[in-house]
Parts: sequence; C-alpha cells; structure tokens
Amino acid sequence: TPAMVLKMVGAGSQYALNARDASGEYLDGAKAYKLNIPADVPAKDFWSIVVYDPQTRSMLQTDQPYPSKNNERNRNLAVNPDGSTDLYFGPTVPSGHEANWIQTVPGKAWFLCLRLYGPLEPWFDETWKPGEIELKKKTQPFWPDQLFKDVIVAVIVFISMVVLVWYRGGAELQSPADPSSNYLARPRSEER
Repeated sequence: TPAMVLKMVGAGSQYALNARDASGEYLDGAKAYKLNIPADVPAKDFWSIVVYDPQTRSMLQTDQPYPSKNNERNRNLAVNPDGSTDLYFGPTVPSGHEANWIQTVPGKAWFLCLRLYGPLEPWFDETWKPGEIELKKKTQPFWPDQLFKDVIVAVIVFISMVVLVWYRGGAELQSPADPSSNYLARPRSEER
C-alpha cells in the first residue's frame, strides 16, 4: 500500500529489515542475540518484531506459535527501568528472559522485520532508531573443557601410580627401560 513507502505521520506502517548483527555477520539460528528497542517507540498504534526465513520469506517455523513480539499482543514483555525493551533471539530460551525471547532454528539463517504501525515523526527524522542486533558471547565456564579433561587425565594417572605402588608394597619401581626387570609382572616379595 502507499502508506508503506510514503511519509504519512501517524498513519499506515513503516518497515525496517535486518539480516546482520552489529559486526556485519549474517544472523545464525544456532547463535544467541539481543536487540534493544529504545524507549518511546515512535508508533501511534503499536510496534512489532517478526523473524523470517530468508529462503521462504515466510515467518520462521519454530515451536513458538508466532516468531514475533509486539507491545500490543505481548503485554508481559519485560521493560527495562529506562523504558527500553530487550528482545532475545536464539534456539534456547535465555534464563530469566522467557517473555522477551523469540526462538530461532540451528542450521537456518533468519532476518527480522521491525514494523511501526502509525509511525511518528521521530521515525522519519531518524531521531529514534532501534539498537543493533548484538551477538551474545557464550560465558566461559569456570573449568574450560580442555582444562577439565587434562585434570581428569592427571588424576587417573596419579591414582594408577598410587595403586601400582600399593600393589608393589611400596618397593621402588625399577625402570621399564631395564630389560632385566619386568616390574609389572614381578610378584611381591614374600619377606614383606
């Protein structure tokens, strides 16, 4: 409709599309993102964010009935103290942000559409803009995976050595490089 492309303050709708995060990378359904919608969204009626599949140009098919949020239908959206709203995108719901989460699908790209129904002057003069889509960094666990594996191997080696010394009755182990000794096969001394 003409209202989609003409400057009609307070009437029709305006759309903004985005398929890239703040660093310029395409949006990946396996990753987690955050988008801040600043306070005082310039929409007389309501605003909406919808996630789309770039292959079909249809709404992304997820376990959610609608891969979207809007301030009219989703009255339970958590709002920040400054009046802004953070929306979260990813394959799994981030703890504590269930109401503001839109599901994505691993292995699929996606893009979003911001819709303003009854757009107001700050949209047209660009004094109001949505935030950038930020890739959420995975938090590093206290025990990084490789360190954890290395510690487990060291513990197993240590326990094996303790068991071996105990089995040998505390006797000094002979070098495995010494061909005259087979320290694993040698029986324990009867004198002990």
